[in-house]
Order: sequence, then structure tokens, then C-alpha cells
Amino acid sequence: MCLILVAYKMHPTSNLIVLANRDEFYERPTKNAEWWNESPNIFAGKDLKAGGTWLGVNEYGKFGALTNYRDPSKFNPQAASRGSLITKYLKSERSIPNFIDQYVGNTSIYNDYSLFLYDGNNLGYFSSMEEKLINLTPGIYGLSNALLDSNWPKVNRGKKALEEFVKTDELSYEKAFEILSDKTPANDVDLPSTGVGLEKERLLSPMHISYPGYGTRSSNVLFFNTDDSIHFYERDHLTGNKIEEKFTIE
Repeated sequence: MCLILVAYKMHPTSNLIVLANRDEFYERPTKNAEWWNESPNIFAGKDLKAGGTWLGVNEYGKFGALTNYRDPSKFNPQAASRGSLITKYLKSERSIPNFIDQYVGNTSIYNDYSLFLYDGNNLGYFSSMEEKLINLTPGIYGLSNALLDSNWPKVNRGKKALEEFVKTDELSYEKAFEILSDKTPANDVDLPSTGVGLEKERLLSPMHISYPGYGTRSSNVLFFNTDDSIHFYERDHLTGNKIEEKFTIE
């Protein structure tokens, strides 16, 4: 997952709004979001290579999502799958702080990452780079492959669009997907320097990425509504599959 935009307690009908793009190699095997047979209370996509997920919810109103921290100089191909963290959180009955204490204390076994964790009442952010849990207050947040609200063009562009989006009375998931479909590249002067070289920084700079072999595989829009309903939408950009799931929190 390479871009997550969040509006937390910024709309009268929705406590949490999530817009997210998953960027990945096209060849990596993936299943679209569904209720998991082995964990029937989890609704999420699945990484068929490592078995975890990048974004998901459970029937009790929990939500988790992660992004990788881009630093090729520190990448360990033998590290544990970061997607297992979201799966563990959605299975766990622990509070966000207790979950972080139990499962995330040893960040060295993973390549670096950042997490959003929501329990229906509280939204937390954790980064392995900073190794501290931040309880977020109401606001607009953006996360890509760096720290929360880093000054990246795609993050700034997305946050601005989401800020306008939450001013509307009725939340339209189609308009949310339009935000996520923005392929505008950043100017060179605004590009971050993450160790991948200028050409790749350019290719990775839009909110929606598309180039041979790699790009935005899928997009998600989620509304956690004040009436205790969750609306989960997914668009698979490789297959054209459209997933829609609506349910009431148990």
C-alpha cells in the first residue's frame, strides 16, 4: 500500500474515511477483498505470496492498513512479511496500545513500515522508524512510503483533495475513486530523495502510478459511518473487478 488518505471525525455522517492506493508489482499474486474462510470475521484483500494483507477490516469495526517505508539501502529480502501485522491486528481483541506492545515491539524482524490502526473509537499511527504510537486527533492525514504527513507531492495533493471532499453533504465513493485516479506527476524540484534515482522518483510521484511491470494495482474507499455501518469499496485496476461490501458492526 503506497498511499493512504484519512479523514478522521471530519464529516457528520462518517467517523473515518479512508482512500487508499496499493502499488505493487503486477506479477505478485493477489486476491481481491473478501471474507476470509480461515478467519470469517475479516474482510480484506490477500497477498498470496506471503499470506498477509495491506488493508482490511473486521466485523467488529476494526481497521488496519500499512505502507512500506522506501529505503532500498536497508531492504532485507529475508525479513518477515509486514502484511502479517494487519492480519494479527484484525484477529486480536487487544487495544491498539496493547497490540503494539505485544506484536510490534521487535521492529527489527521486518523491513520498515508505517501503520494506521482503528478500533472503532480511536485511530493510531505507528512507524517502525520512530517506534512510537501516536493517538491521532480529528483531522486530515496522508501517508505514503515515508512518515505520516511527509511533504511529498502526492501526499499534499491527496490531502487537499480529501479536505474538499469532506465538505460535501453526501459522500460519493465514485468521487473518492476519482481522487485516487490522479496520475499527475510531480515537478522534479518537489520530488523526495529516497535512494531510487531521479527517473524512478518521477515514475513513483503520482497518486496513481502506471508503468510497465509495476503500478497501482487496486484502490480502496472505506466509510466508517456514525450509524455503525461500514461501506467498503475496491477497484482492481488489472482485472476491472469491482468489490462492494456493506455491513453493520457487530
